[in-house]
Amino acid sequence: MGISEIGYNIGLFYRFDPKPLLSTHITLDRLQVGMLHMSNGEKGLESRSTNFAYGEVGGYAGERSQLGGMITGLGYIDNSAQNEDIEDYTGNFIYETYLSAHSQSKQELARLSYRVRLGDNTDLSRGRQEVMLKVTPFPRHLKAALFIKLDKGHGICGLGDYDKKSDVIMVGVSIL
Repeated sequence: MGISEIGYNIGLFYRFDPKPLLSTHITLDRLQVGMLHMSNGEKGLESRSTNFAYGEVGGYAGERSQLGGMITGLGYIDNSAQNEDIEDYTGNFIYETYLSAHSQSKQELARLSYRVRLGDNTDLSRGRQEVMLKVTPFPRHLKAALFIKLDKGHGICGLGDYDKKSDVIMVGVSIL
């Protein structure tokens, strides 16, 4: 299975800083609100687009070894006629948890994460699940990492496939 479409995502967001310590070892590291427009760039019957507002909150415990998580709430504003039911498949919430290891200079060396995006129910028959292992064996100035990601669920291959279930394994290099 290859890339099925090119996505056009335009967003506006505000991220709140600084990172407050909630206690000695718990840090709130993500507090963000925004709006996003997503489109598959097609016209006519193949066209798919959606607009939504979102809010994210996340944090972690620990310093060199971190256990963290994030919750994102989505509110759909407008969907194209061809994907009016996208919310049923992609859901209103994204939950992520991770375990990471950092060097003394605070460079992330490795991260194991699990992310679930829930559809209109909580039995995972819709929505999406992702497990990813990312390691950073390169010098800090290269800002690159190796990863392997297992992705299962709806919309993995793009907005045009929001209602199709897929299983995908990705291996690659990410530029940070």
